[in-house]
Amino acid sequence: MSMDEQGGRTLPTKEAARKARVARRLRRILAVPFWALLVLFIVSWPVGEIHPTTGGSVARFLAPILLIPITLVRAMPTTRVVGLSHYRSPRFRRRPGCLVGFGVFFGVFVLAGAANVLAPALVPTIPVNAKVTKCHVDAGGDDVDCFGNWTVNGIRETGQALPVSARIGSTVRIEVSQVAPHVAYARLSGGREALGVVVGAVGVLVTGASLFELIVARGRIRRGLDDVVAGRAAVRAQVLTMRPRVN
Repeated sequence: MSMDEQGGRTLPTKEAARKARVARRLRRILAVPFWALLVLFIVSWPVGEIHPTTGGSVARFLAPILLIPITLVRAMPTTRVVGLSHYRSPRFRRRPGCLVGFGVFFGVFVLAGAANVLAPALVPTIPVNAKVTKCHVDAGGDDVDCFGNWTVNGIRETGQALPVSARIGSTVRIEVSQVAPHVAYARLSGGREALGVVVGAVGVLVTGASLFELIVARGRIRRGLDDVVAGRAAVRAQVLTMRPRVN
């Protein structure tokens, strides 16, 4: 190793190139499952709110669970080369991190909330009267969850979650999905519609910005790994200097 001007040590070219090739190979192998799961995660949560199906519920559950380990497997070998913790290179001064991942997850959940609010305007629904049969306060003591019964096309739904709270034994007006009659939504008023549009816009902006940064970073990482493999980039290892304690 040769000492650089700032006190770091240059990683041997062959060792750096070997690590870069491993990282590049893993990123290519896992690229399709990574992006497929990311798209599935982004789509399945909002769609699941307006078109609930068994397959959609499975996708909503599995997509984030599988996406996290695949992301880590792609990132860890790259980390050994590009400098997230051990090495530094000018190519990677700007890099995606936890903030981008948080932005994607936050944006998707915001979109799901907006889809739930706007569902009566996005999917065919049927207005019905539901009788409140049971209510209970959540663990935090702030929200009241109620359940009730209603009938759609001669089919009686019992003990289903209600989107509104009311006194037990009372009747509330709700909207029920024609696709899944056991799924109920609160009636869409002007105020709720405006809220849904605003929340949806926030979700689109946050998710879009996070994806844009992820795509841009993908190009930087690919070019950086190629530079290391070709010997065009020096990868410097940080050195921790132990200084004697002065009394």
